[in-house]
Amino acid sequence: MDGYISISNLALLLITAAVVVSAVFLIGFLKNLTDCLKVLKSILTDNKSNIDESLKNMPAITKNISEVSETANREIKAIESAICSVGTAAEETSAAIMKIKKDFGEVFNLVRAIRFIKRLLKSLPRK
Repeated sequence: MDGYISISNLALLLITAAVVVSAVFLIGFLKNLTDCLKVLKSILTDNKSNIDESLKNMPAITKNISEVSETANREIKAIESAICSVGTAAEETSAAIMKIKKDFGEVFNLVRAIRFIKRLLKSLPRK
């Protein structure tokens, strides 16, 4: 060998370098993962009683949520019914107003007719 590197040696060198770099990154990742798991374990240990209490109360919480949902559904149906009633009342009021307007128009026309007749009678010579 006269100072040349064969292709197989170069490939072996590159593979070794890649494995070493990958191993360094893997070691760093595993160290970070271990630190995260230690923090997680500490949090779980510190809050074990709170977590247990929450899990024990979960059925009651679920029941309360269910009751609130049922009450909300009943109230929504009641509001829906009230809105329908308001809509019906509005339609009836509108119809009544239209009838009053029509009747008022007829009365107004009658008054105009009476005024016309009155003017006509006044314009006629008296005997």
